[in-house]
Amino acid sequence: MEAPSDKGANDAARATSLRWLSGWSIAAGALLLTLAAMWGLSAFGHRTDAELAHHLSGFQRVAWLGEEQPSLSNNSLDLKPVTATPTMARALAGDDPLAVSVAMNSSGVDGLLSPLRSLPSPSAAKSIAAKLQSFDHVHGLRADYLSPRFALYVPDPLQQLSPELQSALATVARGVLGGMRAPKVTSFPEPLRQVRNVEVMVLIRRDGRSLLWRSARGSSIARALLVTTQMARRRWSEREQTLGGPLRELLPELEVEVALLQDDGTLGARDRAFVDSVFKPEHGVAYERRGGWHYSLPEATQRDGNGAASRAYEKLFADNGLPATTLESPDVRLYRLVVTTLAVSPATESGDNDPARVDSPDDVLGVLDAVAQ
Repeated sequence: MEAPSDKGANDAARATSLRWLSGWSIAAGALLLTLAAMWGLSAFGHRTDAELAHHLSGFQRVAWLGEEQPSLSNNSLDLKPVTATPTMARALAGDDPLAVSVAMNSSGVDGLLSPLRSLPSPSAAKSIAAKLQSFDHVHGLRADYLSPRFALYVPDPLQQLSPELQSALATVARGVLGGMRAPKVTSFPEPLRQVRNVEVMVLIRRDGRSLLWRSARGSSIARALLVTTQMARRRWSEREQTLGGPLRELLPELEVEVALLQDDGTLGARDRAFVDSVFKPEHGVAYERRGGWHYSLPEATQRDGNGAASRAYEKLFADNGLPATTLESPDVRLYRLVVTTLAVSPATESGDNDPARVDSPDDVLGVLDAVAQ
């Protein structure tokens, strides 16, 4: 049997040893967790960069913003910093987004890569570069792809429509809603007939309150406008008792808006934190699945999600009979939706907007076509 004094010394030594081993285990565990996290982030970064490189396969010349050049395995891509194009660098440092689009087009740059920087410096808070690095929607540009590391922006060709063309769209919509004969697609000026996949929305308001809206996709702005206007007219006819009466009689009191529903970035990741971070107040949630597409407008997205896009997606999925886990489904394409107003035909108490006092759609388009020629 050990002497009492020896036993106390041995107990103290064992306690010290246990504390040392425990401390070493905790430190080793923390180190392993840190290394695992670093490996995970690195692997995730490489994976998202690989997906971005694949997405860029159709691009030829891309400029990158920031201090670190993206490492993309795309040998055919001409990838240069924006500083190599002084006109682009100056435009990005300013606050005119259309100047960036013009600079990209004149320089032959078909894509702009911006790294995510959630906290831009205060001095650059209002610059276009700072907005791009926050993954904001920038008028005149369109986000094409969003990853947790980079956003790809492209010039928006639809912003090049003249004010006269945009205004004519609202006049045509009002005339058709009021019962006038719809013009033929060939009656529209060439920029409105140009083949491109678009979605046009016609929205009818009274005193700022939305009463009815419809949207349709088409192979040109002209085709999509004619389809959605006819859809809106039929829908009003079906609900005219609840909407206050025949559309033709109420039209002078109503505001008619024509807008584009545009894709503002396909999401390259699906975790809730990322989804919530890249949606801004001007964005609606949207998804495509098995050839069908569904969306919520920005106002509904804010209301349904209470500020969180992931919750707005869950509401949209539920409305279409899908589970909340659809957010993680690989066969669903998630993207941001932005509404770009082209023109508004205002209500007037005097009745000046009565269809009888508005030039026919064919007359309006004929004048535009004559001016263009």
